[in-house]
Amino acid sequence: MLIIILAQSTLVANAQRGQEKMSELRKNFVKEQLALTPDEEKKFWPLYDQYEAKRKDFRQAMKTVIDKAEASPADEKVVIESIDAVTKIRKEEADLDAKYFKDSMPIIGAERVGKLTRLEEEFRRTLMEKLKDKRGGGPGQHGPPPPPPHGGRPPHERE
Repeated sequence: MLIIILAQSTLVANAQRGQEKMSELRKNFVKEQLALTPDEEKKFWPLYDQYEAKRKDFRQAMKTVIDKAEASPADEKVVIESIDAVTKIRKEEADLDAKYFKDSMPIIGAERVGKLTRLEEEFRRTLMEKLKDKRGGGPGQHGPPPPPPHGGRPPHERE
């Protein structure tokens, strides 16, 4: 029993470290891409952290709703409630995004807010490319190339 508890606590600690590392990588990416000054950082990061915390809450709420719906897929009432809950969460997320971008504008300006709207997608893409490179796939590669047709031999040499 003790071994199971220790293993679980190790897994939880590793997951938390992974999330912290991902958050640190994301922040460094945002900082680099937006070229934040020290003064801008003092004002921007608290806003960013608050935004990310609320987004995390929305993701957790969405997971809870989806899990409930998946547990009772034949229950029409549960499915309708889930659809309504998901719609409400998405609207709240959209409102949060609008507030975050508008609140960021006096700190970093309109041009960088425009860039900020695309940074999450760019971060994910960059992260995936680095993971592929680490695994030996290289950018844009998904495994070895297919062999040439007919072994690459010209038609007159084929059997």
